[in-house]
Amino acid sequence: KETNDVSLGSVAALKTMKMKVNSVSETSEIKSEYDKTVAPAGTKYVIFQVEVENITKEPFNVDTDGMVLVDSQGRSFNQADDVYFSIDDLIAYDEIAPNIKKTGSLVFNVPTDATNYCILVTEEDSNESYQFWETAK
Repeated sequence: KETNDVSLGSVAALKTMKMKVNSVSETSEIKSEYDKTVAPAGTKYVIFQVEVENITKEPFNVDTDGMVLVDSQGRSFNQADDVYFSIDDLIAYDEIAPNIKKTGSLVFNVPTDATNYCILVTEEDSNESYQFWETAK
């Protein structure tokens, strides 16, 4: 498999979508209008603010299962499932119509010692994967 590095703010054209990371932040709690979630002891939340665009001819759901955070120690983390009601713009299985852009957040719960992360995106039926870095490379 070929892995492509994508810097913060750069757009990558995958098979079904274009994706760009606009910003990355860390926090110990996430608050929405209706709920608040506090990171468990020894952990923090990493929030990737992303923009995705459907480049197919059919509506599709953004498959966030194919997106994991990888840190400098090579550890992989799936998207946090405890923040679903605490964040207003979470991207998780959202349907996007063709040529429509959606901006939202991907949220990961990681140990406080996690640094230098990227989102690793691997599309089904593809030999390519993309690493969306938290900084300019």
